[in-house]
Amino acid sequence: MKIKTFVGINLTINYLQENVTRKDTGSTSGAYTINGSIEIPDNATGMLEDYAAMDNLAPEMQTPRIYSETNKTSSDLLGYCNATDEDLDNVSYYWKWYVNDVGNISGATSENYTQGKERNIANISSGNLSMGDKWTLSCLANDGTLNSSWLNSSLNIKSPPTIIANATSPAIVYTNTDWMLNLTVSDPDDGDVLTTYTQFYVNGSASGLMHSLNVTNGTNTNVANLSSTSFFKGANLTAEFWAGDETENTTKYNATEVTVSNSLPSQVILSYPENNDSFFTNRTPKYNWATSTDVDNDALTYQILVSLNPDVSSPLTNETGISNTYYIQPSELDFATYYWRVRANDSDNYGTWSDIWNFTLVPSVSIKLTQNSINFGTMAQFEVNDTTNNQPAPFKLENDGNTEANVSVNSSSLWVSASAQLNTSYYQFKADNSEANSFNWLNSQTTWANMSDISKSIINTLNHTDSNDLAEIDIRVEVASDEPPLSKSASLIFEAGES
Repeated sequence: MKIKTFVGINLTINYLQENVTRKDTGSTSGAYTINGSIEIPDNATGMLEDYAAMDNLAPEMQTPRIYSETNKTSSDLLGYCNATDEDLDNVSYYWKWYVNDVGNISGATSENYTQGKERNIANISSGNLSMGDKWTLSCLANDGTLNSSWLNSSLNIKSPPTIIANATSPAIVYTNTDWMLNLTVSDPDDGDVLTTYTQFYVNGSASGLMHSLNVTNGTNTNVANLSSTSFFKGANLTAEFWAGDETENTTKYNATEVTVSNSLPSQVILSYPENNDSFFTNRTPKYNWATSTDVDNDALTYQILVSLNPDVSSPLTNETGISNTYYIQPSELDFATYYWRVRANDSDNYGTWSDIWNFTLVPSVSIKLTQNSINFGTMAQFEVNDTTNNQPAPFKLENDGNTEANVSVNSSSLWVSASAQLNTSYYQFKADNSEANSFNWLNSQTTWANMSDISKSIINTLNHTDSNDLAEIDIRVEVASDEPPLSKSASLIFEAGES
């Protein structure tokens, strides 16, 4: 400690050893506070002298402080030292920097500083920092006589987050599927709040707002999706993404650009001919199917295959570019089992083939009378009349089946007279053309033949195609001399069989 003295004054100091104690600790050793008496005469004169040095206390070092704006490699480290001195002495500082507990750089200040005021003593440039390093600043103060003890302070250089995995899905993007981004963010610094950021682009223009999502360290996460309503066929999609830990962000990355693919038309659903129809009779069928759908709203055409093979190989019919949902067989099919399928095309590609359906085409013999009665009116004995002049009109017979037919006829009796019974010239028939070449003329009954109650062949190979499937059946009647008056009638039966 220091005490004041006056020159020219006699001082008497009386003290006892046991009364001497250290002021800060109460110890009887070390620096002392002297309890005693000073006698100063009333007439004492003199000038005040400087303090007389009795003892000096060492400065007391405060914990150093390291400041970084981000705790990242992007910010310098600023080192601060601060010491207090009870004697109010100015202090100078010695300092040492350690990295990962290994000495890095050291030095001392060239000037003295006011005690109790923090000073920026030594800095480390950001270029010397590496992620994950521990930097330690150690400071010691000196008051010109005594040193303080060394005190340390440490700071860990935080690592910015890293994106260790990124993936978009699906691999092929269609207009009916969202485009999804998954990221895995890693950060070695415990406790950091990790956030991902995503901005989607369609054809180079931002689509919607930026997406942000807090994620768990090291966990693969679906961080953002681009809705399928935001893009169209042929559009180029890009996902820009980055991550941050509240103090520093990663570099911005772009996901691999993808082009929205064409969506294929839906599978065609067949409707007619029905599957496994084993008694199908239409030899020029009208194939029908339901309309295919296309999420791109493309105009659709269809392709049809018809084959004799169950796998529809070697098709007999292979028609493309059909704009309707039906197809009419252009030429007659033979009697067999047929297999068919259809698919849609959107001008870019074909959709999935429909299921394979089959039908079995079988012969169908069917005839009908389009003119089914003849009225000869009133006739006299010995009178003859026929239908060759269409007065009255003859029977007209149509082949309503799907194959050529042979036709026969029989009838009940028309006349009462014993001389004009069946198998006589009083009641006769013959075939005639109603449409050209509708039957085999040479092998048909084209001249008058006597009607019988037993079926007789009248038409050979009556055609079944609509353009020439009609024939006329002429009837000739003659009234016998002994035929009694009254109304007469007969019933005719026409029978048909496959030619």
